[in-house]
Amino acid sequence: MGSGKSTVGKILSRKLDMEYVDTDSIIEDLFKTPIYEYFKFLGEEKFRETERKTLEEVINHDNIVVSTGGGLPCYNGNIEKMNANGLTIYLKLTPAALYHRLIYSKRKRPLLMGMNAEELKKYIEIKLAEREEYYNKAKLIYSGQSINYDHFLKEIKKNI
Repeated sequence: MGSGKSTVGKILSRKLDMEYVDTDSIIEDLFKTPIYEYFKFLGEEKFRETERKTLEEVINHDNIVVSTGGGLPCYNGNIEKMNANGLTIYLKLTPAALYHRLIYSKRKRPLLMGMNAEELKKYIEIKLAEREEYYNKAKLIYSGQSINYDHFLKEIKKNI
């Protein structure tokens, strides 16, 4: 949720000469609708089940960088599945940094639609507190604030 997973994933895939996949994009292509519309009409439970199925389809591919939605690691034992099948990375940001990124984001995020600034701040703090337990299970935790890609790649290669 605003940590830069998609942006960083695309850059890493180029630098590592791997295919890039975004689970949200797969879902949007499959259902021919933006995630926020899917979420709005079918609800979070159905969306999380679709995320799980999408993860299961991509998880066993070799030489691939996968970006997921922010909630995907937190449901259905997904973080354990991800850890068992590859290098997982948590791009860690403070609630304040996430707020700054999300308040100016042009991308529609289903869980954030209609929130004012104060509601958004509180929501980020709550969601991060809920999700951090899962995020901290990642094999590599790296600051998403300002990424030095040379250093980041060295850390990744040490863990592959």
